[in-house]
Amino acid sequence: MMATIEQADACFHHSVKRMKALSEEGYGEGWEPFKMCFWMKDLNRGYLLKFKENGILEDSEIVTKEPTDVSAVVIMTSDDWVGQHTKEVDLAEKYYSGEMKIKGDVAALQRYKTFASYEPYYPPGHPKYKGESG
Repeated sequence: MMATIEQADACFHHSVKRMKALSEEGYGEGWEPFKMCFWMKDLNRGYLLKFKENGILEDSEIVTKEPTDVSAVVIMTSDDWVGQHTKEVDLAEKYYSGEMKIKGDVAALQRYKTFASYEPYYPPGHPKYKGESG
């Protein structure tokens, strides 16, 4: 089953909200600025994140062309993107098994994972979705 664009976008917006809140609490202290993109190869769509110094999220956007001016591009499926938010997929396992590729700085993915929630997030349309609280 392929995740829908709506589910993938909901996960992106959820992540952005969380990253903004956590970066204000100093989670990225000492980081250099970086820019990364999660590219959904099955949807031909990506989620671009631009961080300032100290892990402050400066900008985020949905893109329809794979960017080249970034520190890293994480190439994955929409199922894996949604699955990592629902805690059904481990991105490190996907990377080491070769199912997910990273062009550029692998450390960018590690930095992104700093903002990961311990609680699963279920987007609308997921069988475990329970309304706005997710």
